[in-house]
Amino acid sequence: MKLLQKIKTVAICLLVLVAFSRCDKTEPSQTDGSTEHAHASAEEYYTCPMHPSVRSDGPGACPVCNMSLVKVSGNQTGKDEGFRLTPWQRQLANIEVQEIKSGGIGTANAKVLTGEVILNENSVEAITARIPGRIDKLYIRSKGEQVKKGQPLYQIYSEQLVSVQNEYLLALQQEGINLGELKSEFANSSRQRLLLWGMTDSQIKNLRQSGKPSATLTYFSPVSGTVMDVAALEGSYVQEGTQIMRLANLNSVWVQAQLYPHELAQLNKESDVRVIPEANTKDTLKAEWVLTNPTIETSQQINLVTLKVDNKNGELLPGQMAYVLTGNNKSQKSRGVFVPKSAVIPGQMPMLWIENPDSTFQSRMITLGIQTKDWVEVLDGIHAGERVVVRGAYLLNSEFVLKSGGSNSHQH
Repeated sequence: MKLLQKIKTVAICLLVLVAFSRCDKTEPSQTDGSTEHAHASAEEYYTCPMHPSVRSDGPGACPVCNMSLVKVSGNQTGKDEGFRLTPWQRQLANIEVQEIKSGGIGTANAKVLTGEVILNENSVEAITARIPGRIDKLYIRSKGEQVKKGQPLYQIYSEQLVSVQNEYLLALQQEGINLGELKSEFANSSRQRLLLWGMTDSQIKNLRQSGKPSATLTYFSPVSGTVMDVAALEGSYVQEGTQIMRLANLNSVWVQAQLYPHELAQLNKESDVRVIPEANTKDTLKAEWVLTNPTIETSQQINLVTLKVDNKNGELLPGQMAYVLTGNNKSQKSRGVFVPKSAVIPGQMPMLWIENPDSTFQSRMITLGIQTKDWVEVLDGIHAGERVVVRGAYLLNSEFVLKSGGSNSHQH
């Protein structure tokens, strides 16, 4: 009897334990299901395919590019772990990455002006005809050719040249006649005329030795430089003073910048001024103040300032654009870094992509500064030494949106 009662007691305890066990398993299941449903619902939102930073709870248009927002969902962990591409995807998107070097255009207190490279007028040599005649031959024909001092430039035919050469030879033949100083003056006068007409000492010496005048004369370059233009043609007749060509020494050039009158008052010849070629914004060249236009351009109310820049490496060519930095403080650090324009996805919130050391990619919102033809100054958002995607940024951005719904957060 007692044994039967013990068995009933044990059975009741077992039933109670089983009941509690089922309740424990059922209730969490319902709670988890409810949480997953709510979590999934919270993860659904609308975003722009081109600007994943734009997020909305409902459909609409992107405030940046006006594209229709698309519905996305994903597992939001709140942690930015980067976005990874497979080697095949990377090759297909033609992803190219460059490491960003330090060096922006200037400092926070520097003024950046737009300038144009022009010829240094003090280094231009005009080659003109010394005597009237016909251009028989041009040894230099093309603009841009390099000329060395003493190199033949052109040959001219002139009958007047023969007349003066005969006078000189006649004066030399008067040795047997006692004319005293008169003979000497006559010979020197004829020799000076030949020098003024372009003959060299060597050519006059050859004339004296041969005793035969020549109607043609080869003119040699008095300087080294670059041919800027050739005005004469072979066979054309020229008068004394007619320009044949122009040579310029480009070892130094001028850069002409525009300033408003109130800006000019803040600058002087002692100001630290530097020039940055548009083609190579990573290089800064020291500039020397040359002159200021004494008049103001009435149509634009601006003043022109001319700067001299050493150009022995040939970076600057006349006609190119350049940036002029004024009031630059060398003790301050550069404002930012430069990246190729192809790396920037423009818009109201410009951004770019960087590659992390673990080969993942992250998007960054950036603040833009000066823009040139091929480069953009980034003032904030990236740092020197980081690797920036310079090719394939748009494809990378689209792939990221399709894959993860734009969950990669922008960083500053």
